[in-house]
Amino acid sequence: MSFQDAVSRRDFTINAILQDPLTRTIIDPCQGVSDLKSKKLRAVNSRTFREDSLRVLRAAQLSARYGLTISAETILLCQQTSLKDIPRERIYAEFEKLLLLAPRPSVGLSYFSTLGITTQIFPMLWDLYSSPMNNSLYSKDSLWNYTLKSIDKGKTLVKQLSEPEQLSVLISVLGIRLALPRFLELLDRLGIYSRRGYKLREQIISLTTLHLLPYKLFFQPGREKVENGVFLRLEKLVDLKLMSYLLRSLHLDHSNEFSSWLDEKLKILDSIKNDPCLKPKGRSLLKAGIPPGPHMKSLLNQVRELAIENRISSLDQAQQAASALYKRKSKAIES
Repeated sequence: MSFQDAVSRRDFTINAILQDPLTRTIIDPCQGVSDLKSKKLRAVNSRTFREDSLRVLRAAQLSARYGLTISAETILLCQQTSLKDIPRERIYAEFEKLLLLAPRPSVGLSYFSTLGITTQIFPMLWDLYSSPMNNSLYSKDSLWNYTLKSIDKGKTLVKQLSEPEQLSVLISVLGIRLALPRFLELLDRLGIYSRRGYKLREQIISLTTLHLLPYKLFFQPGREKVENGVFLRLEKLVDLKLMSYLLRSLHLDHSNEFSSWLDEKLKILDSIKNDPCLKPKGRSLLKAGIPPGPHMKSLLNQVRELAIENRISSLDQAQQAASALYKRKSKAIES
């Protein structure tokens, strides 16, 4: 093939730039360098563009990743392209790149409706476009604009987290104002379950369903007296570190004061959650004279609850409590 024939099969002009490896001369039959300098995303060939429908998703992803404006003619090509044949795995791959690689994912998400992505792939997102947020805990903006602002704010906060943790927070932001059935449709459409052993779907659902609990605790009378046990129990249901990032991403009332209060609570939690009473081991019960068996798990959970309620404060007390609980249970069985 000639260079012209070869690059004519590419998707966008910025991806149709060649370089001679010997002379390092740039070969640019489609004027991709010019488009890159002017921050424009333009299709190479109107006749072949629609042969790969994934290019529509790539247009949204690349626009966000590199801060590009999609040309009018390319937008028209995208609108004329059917997306029904794209496998779920490829949809998720582009969606993941949009969230993880773009400094401002809102740029790509803003193109979803314009390019036909919302209508054909993510119809559940229409629920956010026209819904107002008046008299809401979150914002007086529309749900969609609020989501875009929040996801960009979240992206600036989660950089030090692992990729699965980043996705947990950012996808939760996207679905936080969707009704649960619609949010589950979104997760199904993306095929979100586990990711490299990380329970991504489980974590996202926990974050979205429980995220307002700390916020409500903050506003209750006497919030400084909220017991640590409340957070210790909540930690059994959701990753509180990720919940903190999620809540910081949202535009909540009194957000600075709330963040400081939550930070303090999490510091206290970190200092006490490794207490042996909160993490009793089976061998500690054996030392108390309790024989091994299936009853161990139940006893360990009961001892942990006593520690959470501050009814025991040492390993000796934990062993004594476990022994008393076991004797009580044994007598009940005998009788």
